[in-house]
Amino acid sequence: MSTDRNMDGEALTANLKAVALDLGADLVGVGPVERWEGAPAQMKPQGHWPQARYVVVVAIHHPDACVELGGVPTAHDIGPYAVQGEMNERLEYIQFHLARWLERQGYRALPIAATNIWRFRPYKEVVRPFGPDLSDIHAAACCGLGDIGYHGLLMTPEFGTWQRFCCMMTDAPLVADPMYAGPRLCDDCGACIRMCDRQCGGALAHEVEGEVVLHVDGRELRYANKNLWRC
Repeated sequence: MSTDRNMDGEALTANLKAVALDLGADLVGVGPVERWEGAPAQMKPQGHWPQARYVVVVAIHHPDACVELGGVPTAHDIGPYAVQGEMNERLEYIQFHLARWLERQGYRALPIAATNIWRFRPYKEVVRPFGPDLSDIHAAACCGLGDIGYHGLLMTPEFGTWQRFCCMMTDAPLVADPMYAGPRLCDDCGACIRMCDRQCGGALAHEVEGEVVLHVDGRELRYANKNLWRC
């Protein structure tokens, strides 16, 4: 393994982000594993790899028309939204090559699949169904890319909800991005509730029991505690 441990954290992080953008990422964020302090052991980086120090999240912007025309005429017609499969493959490609790049610098990295793999039922400390090994949505928030809206999706200043994410853990001494501290990106307009009820399963209009509240690095993140089976 070739190494370049003389590169300081800022240079290493800047170069890592540049490589990610060259590989096709639209957004890149870095967060320290301490931001997952309150997460269940089965859903935090340290639970999978105790030596992990940082999480790297990359995002690809959804083509606008694919989102606008997906689910037409009904939610059962995925249509052009099926592009998400190719987007997942590209995200995993990016993280695979970022991991290889970090290895060449003398560090270790563990990419996480972006293929919608969940535990369908609660498990140990994970009290809600559909718990992933490492939530891309929560990770993107922990890496400073944006805010979580009422609907439970990560919103970024650049693309709103129209992007997909993929995570990687590493023991490299990176420099973390600050948590998002801009204007609230979700204005609680209720459009997501109306659209979900009209075209999908109505998960935001029915069987919502308050909110999920996360405390991360001095920030409070809130979103609808919806019935994930209906969703």
